[in-house]
Amino acid sequence: MATSFTICKLIADIFALTHYAIRNTQYTTRNTQYLFLTRISDFPLLKSLPTRLFAITSAAALSLYAYLAAFIRPIGDDYCISARLIGYDPLTASLIKYWYTSNRFSNEMVAWLTDLFGPRGVALLAVTSLLLWLAGLTWMLYEAARLLKIRWDFWTGFLLAEIVALISYYTAPNLFQSVQWRPGLMTYFLPLVIYSFLFAGILRVSRLAAGRVTTKWHIETSITITLLFFGAFFAGGLSETTGALHISILGLALVVNFLWNKTPTRRAALVLITATLAGALLAMIGMFITPANAIRIQGAEPPSLLDVILRSFNYAALFFAESARLLKIPLGFTFVSGGLIAYLYSKAADISLPRRAWLGLFLIPLLTYLLIVAAFAPSAYGQSFPVDRVRFPAHVLLAASLLTEGGLLGLWATRLSRSVPRWTTTLAVIALLVTALYPLWTIRNNLPLIPAYRTRAAQWDSRDARIRELAASGEKDIVTWELSGIANVNDLDARPGHWINYCAAIYYDVDTISASQESP
Repeated sequence: MATSFTICKLIADIFALTHYAIRNTQYTTRNTQYLFLTRISDFPLLKSLPTRLFAITSAAALSLYAYLAAFIRPIGDDYCISARLIGYDPLTASLIKYWYTSNRFSNEMVAWLTDLFGPRGVALLAVTSLLLWLAGLTWMLYEAARLLKIRWDFWTGFLLAEIVALISYYTAPNLFQSVQWRPGLMTYFLPLVIYSFLFAGILRVSRLAAGRVTTKWHIETSITITLLFFGAFFAGGLSETTGALHISILGLALVVNFLWNKTPTRRAALVLITATLAGALLAMIGMFITPANAIRIQGAEPPSLLDVILRSFNYAALFFAESARLLKIPLGFTFVSGGLIAYLYSKAADISLPRRAWLGLFLIPLLTYLLIVAAFAPSAYGQSFPVDRVRFPAHVLLAASLLTEGGLLGLWATRLSRSVPRWTTTLAVIALLVTALYPLWTIRNNLPLIPAYRTRAAQWDSRDARIRELAASGEKDIVTWELSGIANVNDLDARPGHWINYCAAIYYDVDTISASQESP
């Protein structure tokens, strides 16, 4: 019903605008164009149309990413992750992995949950993570708007979350390893999903703290503090890369609140941030002291603290240089989108940010660089430039910072609106309509992948069914067909003793597996 009313109102506005233009045809062409452009800004629904169209085109582009993820099947390390759970409960499997294999102690918990849904649990994790991330980002933006007393608009908030997700996916140097392949997803993407909800929780309870101090509120706050602590501890155990990033963000938020927050939210914010930071720090300490670290650095002498710092700064500078050289269009799109959305939204909502908010124009680039330095520090400790999937959180940071930077410039531009022609708002509407088409352009990269993903998923399902059939009949040495790898992640090969084949044999409960036949 509401949608029908919106469409009818939009049609009525268009007719009214057209009538106004025709009625003024007695003026010169230049005057008619001027009046036409000026009059568009008088129709609120026409001004909201680009935002809604933008949200729809972005949703279409992200839907294709989710559709591709639905064809993901276990490959490479996936077999070993699931094999560790065979014969052990998830907690024991996590402890064994933590002590002997890897410092990350939360991954096996996620693997156990996805394995409850069978082989397609890896696809379910990839699709669900994207949807949850969009929900978490939208909720976080909603709480931030409420805290800053900015009128909330669902379409605008959802669109901002979509832009961050879309550009992060589109600019990822290895999308499959970062957000679709379970080992990479759990390590570098899932922590970002979890923290979007944790940050939203901090903002929400801080906001509510200013309005009520009842016994019930104290109970809710205690529950929230517990959830924040264990949520941060669990997310921190997924990855030292994102753990270092989150610790840096939380530490910065703690300092900012302590020094400059003079509102009634200050006390609650400090308590909530401290609880979250404590969980993240405890997880990082746990990952640092595990004996498994000696395996990861392969007996090499650990670098000094100074070497780690210098390498981290150098790696972050190389990342920025590479992004500026290769990603001009998507990053420019993000910056322009933020500016146009903020400009048009502030026209309708009359946003007035604190004076110190304008310092963000200078601080955001610096803080983004420092946060990426923190995210790259674990790789610098391991004495290597971050590989493709490790750089995914840095791409998320870059997208979010450019969107914010553009938004601040858009808000600043509204202050000049009194001295510029009225039809500049209409030009901004038209520019945003054009910008809204860019997500459709990103689809062209994914459409050619659909047949290959679909075919490989069907072949994997057939092979999986055949292996299980042979294993059920008592066959212990399985010979099956080989499938191609994806994005530098290998599948089973002809060597039964190869580590992937070894893990697959445990996964299927047979003695050996080799892939030397042709796919039927």
